[in-house]
Amino acid sequence: MWAAVSVRRGWFLRINSRGDYPGSVRLLREDHPFLDHDSYLGCGGDLIVVDDYALAEALERQSIPARQGICGRINLALVPEIIVNIQASDRLTGNQKRQIVAELGEL
Repeated sequence: MWAAVSVRRGWFLRINSRGDYPGSVRLLREDHPFLDHDSYLGCGGDLIVVDDYALAEALERQSIPARQGICGRINLALVPEIIVNIQASDRLTGNQKRQIVAELGEL
């Protein structure tokens, strides 16, 4: 799964089940009903860039029918922690960090 960190630019970060990546922020299942279990948002980097067309195709290609088109929202209480981890990333450029932090700050 992915989480959008800049809708304007089509930038996403990975959601995974292991928290051993730099800058991981824990996402509790109870706060995120779209998750099957507690997971982690990898804020340390690994930025995924996808345009609207590719995103729509990816959602349609989901092999689990119940997850096709799934969209959820990260609990807004985690935004400050996400921002701290974004800013600490050594894989994101300064410009990427500024853009992401600015957009997350609008939530």
